[in-house]
Amino acid sequence: MTYNREKCLITLKKAFEQMLDYFQINNIDIPNIAIVDTKEDEIIYPDDSKVNIFIQERFIKENTLPFVILVFIHECIHIYIHMIPKSKNARYLKDCFGTTIMDLFDIDADVCRFLISKRLDFNHLTFKDYMAFVYESQKSFTITKQH
Repeated sequence: MTYNREKCLITLKKAFEQMLDYFQINNIDIPNIAIVDTKEDEIIYPDDSKVNIFIQERFIKENTLPFVILVFIHECIHIYIHMIPKSKNARYLKDCFGTTIMDLFDIDADVCRFLISKRLDFNHLTFKDYMAFVYESQKSFTITKQH
């Protein structure tokens, strides 16, 4: 799948801004969003300072832009709201508290992601349509899920 790198970066930045607006957060700067081509297992991940967010180019190429944006919002909620920046942190939570705790964080991120997506160009989606879209998209999700 081909993509426009500049359009993708602009759209991801807009999505991040909408997330901050949704949560009424004004003490976090917009991170530098970089599209990378590495062997890193994680598809979306921050650096240790959370000043940079990296997204794997192969993930963008293999999926539609709306799906990439939805996954990006979901992961940014984990990184900046739940304070679960990387897969190893999610695994630690699961090891300590069982899978239910991460399932609850995922449900929270999914609901918030839907509400944030309503502020973007997804206004035509009902919640039912949104969940069907996410389900269908995840069936073709070819890269290891982050958590």
